[in-house]
Amino acid sequence: MNKLLVSTALVAALSAAPFVSHAADGRAFADLGAGRANFTNSGLSKHTVNAFAIKGGYRWALSDSFSLGAEGGYLRSARARGVSSRNTGHHGPDLVTGPGPANGQGAAAAMHPHATVSARSTLRLDGPFVGANTRMAFGGDFFATAELGAFRAHSRLTTDTTVVSSLSSNTVGTNVTRHERNTHRIDAFAGVGVGYAISPNMDVSVNFDRFQVDRRYGGSVNLAAVDVGVRF
Repeated sequence: MNKLLVSTALVAALSAAPFVSHAADGRAFADLGAGRANFTNSGLSKHTVNAFAIKGGYRWALSDSFSLGAEGGYLRSARARGVSSRNTGHHGPDLVTGPGPANGQGAAAAMHPHATVSARSTLRLDGPFVGANTRMAFGGDFFATAELGAFRAHSRLTTDTTVVSSLSSNTVGTNVTRHERNTHRIDAFAGVGVGYAISPNMDVSVNFDRFQVDRRYGGSVNLAAVDVGVRF
């Protein structure tokens, strides 16, 4: 799957090559976007966080209104967070106190240990991406963009688990453990946007991008962002 995605991204990024000799003009571009990223299936309670993406590339003009090119960039999200807690009920063997039937003084009293398990998790996603980018002008200074490519996702999931053991209302022990998981894999991304050319060299746009990530590694991210771009 990873090799397929890499091949797809390279094909997309180089798709403009056959048109270069026919293109009358071309322009480089750079964009900086900031917005909100939603981890769609991470299972975390706070799954919408701030994020930014920076990208740049080159597009060749195939007509007065349409251009096609390649881009590369980098995505980084803030930490998504989640908290969970559960009571395990009866935890461990019964503890017997008081006199028992062995000495003829009645039944022994049994105390049942309990444990409360709470977990705090944080998830951050970042990584570079590369792909193809198109731009189509319409209605004067308005334009639309689309992009498709491969994303090298780096997800970092940290979970702090606290186990509090108690007898009746008395705490008898607390144990805290931390588990960190760093994963790297290649997935796909795609996006669309609409914008306005506020000058011959500067744009502002609203974009929606989806960075596809397997649920086992944190879940996919939908990024809605406002971009400011320059063309030169």
